[in-house]
Amino acid sequence: MRHDLTNIRCMSTLVNSGFGFNFCWGVYQEHYIQENIFAGATLSQISWVGGIGASSVFITGPFQASMVRRFGLRPVIASGALISATGMILASFAVSLWQLYLTQVNILNNEGCSKFVPLRDTNYRNC
Repeated sequence: MRHDLTNIRCMSTLVNSGFGFNFCWGVYQEHYIQENIFAGATLSQISWVGGIGASSVFITGPFQASMVRRFGLRPVIASGALISATGMILASFAVSLWQLYLTQVNILNNEGCSKFVPLRDTNYRNC
């Protein structure tokens, strides 16, 4: 029973960290607008980052599922965590809007899929 609760807590932490970036995008958006980080960018252009990011989480699902079958659950989740850390660091250096699209949308949200899809499709006892 204790092992099951530990697995459930770990899976909840992984899923929440993957989706947390999407759910708190409004905080980032407000900061970018108030501080005028991306000069010349409109509110609509900045808001597209969050919208595209939230919708792109599941796009790489088939790819992630095949990676889990090939390499196993732990390497895929570990690589997702490493990509996530890299994406957050690179997003902090973004000085133009295209860099934010590249880091925030592609890197951070695709790693969210690398955590969620394998956990959804796998029995937690096999983790």
